[in-house]
Formats: sequence, C-alpha cells, structure tokens
Amino acid sequence: MKKKTSKKTIDIYCGKDPYKKYVTKKVLSEENFFLRFLTLKNIFEKPLITPYLLDVTNRRPAVIILPGGAFVRRATKHILRETVDFFHKLGFNVFVLQYRLSPYFYPIPIEDSKRAVRYVRYHANMFGIDPDNIGAIGFSAGGYITSIVGASKNNTNYLKIDKIDQVSCAINFQILAYPCTYLSRETTIMKIALLAFLGKNYQEELLEETKSINFITSDSPKTFIWHTKKDKIVPSLHSKLYAKALQEKGVQNELHIYEDGPHGLGMCKKKRHSHLAASTWSDACEKWLRYFVLK
Repeated sequence: MKKKTSKKTIDIYCGKDPYKKYVTKKVLSEENFFLRFLTLKNIFEKPLITPYLLDVTNRRPAVIILPGGAFVRRATKHILRETVDFFHKLGFNVFVLQYRLSPYFYPIPIEDSKRAVRYVRYHANMFGIDPDNIGAIGFSAGGYITSIVGASKNNTNYLKIDKIDQVSCAINFQILAYPCTYLSRETTIMKIALLAFLGKNYQEELLEETKSINFITSDSPKTFIWHTKKDKIVPSLHSKLYAKALQEKGVQNELHIYEDGPHGLGMCKKKRHSHLAASTWSDACEKWLRYFVLK
C-alpha cells in the first residue's frame, strides 16, 4: 500500500482564530516579566493539522492523533512515525493535531481539538474519508483532551465563525493511551500539567468541572484504553475510573492494564521495551479496531 505522506500543515480556523486577540492582550498585560516572557512565544502558535494520507480516492476511516506532553510541550516526534504507520497498515487516513499550549488555557485546547474534528469531517471528500468513521487517539495529556472531546456536546465556546462550525464534532471511536482523565496534584508532573492547562489563577471548582468522567453520556464513543500499573506520572486509576464510568453508561469499552512499564511508552515498539507485556497493546488495539471500527 503506497503511502502519501503530507508535510503540509493546515490552519484549522482558516485565519479566523477566535482566541488569539484575547489571549495576546492578556499575556501582554501580565505584570510578572518572567511569566510574560515564557508565554510570549506561544502566542504566535496556530492550531494546525498535518494530514498523512494513503489516498484521497476512497472513503477511508480517519484518525486524529493528539500527542502528550503535560500541556507544556507536544511530544509529537516521540510517537509520530510508529503511530502513523500503525494506522496506515489498517487503511486509515491519519491527521496529527497541534493543539495549543499555555497561555491558551482551558477550554482552548479542547476547542482546538473539536474544531479539528469538524474541519476533517467538513472536508471529508477532499481528504477521501468517511465522515461517519472519524476517531482520535490521545497519549497522556492528549488522552485527556480526547476523553473530553469524545464526550462533549456538539457546541462551541466561541461564536461560530463559518460553515465548518455547523458540522458535528462527535468522534466515532477513541483510543486512550495512559491518559490523564482528571487534573490533580498527585505527582509533580501532574501539578505542572494542572497549572499549564488551567493557568495560575484557576478556581478550585474547575478541578471537578474538568474531570472527563463528568462529560460521559450514553452517546460517548466506543473506547479502547491502556495503561501500566507502574506508571508513576499518571496513575492507572485514571484509566480505571474512566472505563468504569463508560461501563455505567453502557458505552462499549475495552481496558488493558499491563503490569510493567513507565509512562510515555507510545506505541511501545522500541527494542528496549520488547520484553514488556505492554508491547502487545497495539496488537490488542488492532483486534479491537477490526471488530468494532472496521467491520
């Protein structure tokens, strides 16, 4: 199967970013010079998708990749090649999302991700995809965003800017790899992620409001989740609670908790990880995709 790998990035808001002016003004008014300096460079980031297409002549299933990075960076290179190859092998057209980081605090990364789904669905014919079979895979912090987008109502946090915003942002399936599913102070990295996602002046009630289990409904998408027991960055309890909430709502889900392995394994195909039981997660996921998504 010949791959058509694109390096062309696409501005998902088509030059009509609803947040940039507001965020820029807020950053420039920051009194702390150090904080202003740290976040200034991120103001100019655009929310982008990069398509990796097998072809555009068939109506293929599509998947959007959301990398992790604790909301302070996007660890895209860490998972890109192996993840794209995995989905290409199964016949998916693939999109990689660059959602925005601090100072674009909650709910902007969520809205960027919902807009990405809408953009891909709106341009289904151009991308050669089935608009009714679009999913997402999120790693770590990207899994957190995915878990909320997957259960979100079909609305926007901003005034609709074009016809793309009239299109559904619902995803048809989701894959969560060692996801964070709630914000907390339980590990050092999670404390950093909390501040990077909510900002330093967040209100405590946001910790409850932003738990992804609170967004789950009976219409949430079918879900594959995996984690390791020895994850010291994001405890496996995050995945267990999310799977339990899906089960209670009657949503199809499959949860795999592996014994060994650190956080951030990606597709777990590195030679040094070959001895881990978690190295088989993609095999289990492939079976799940073939049965629930590709049948």
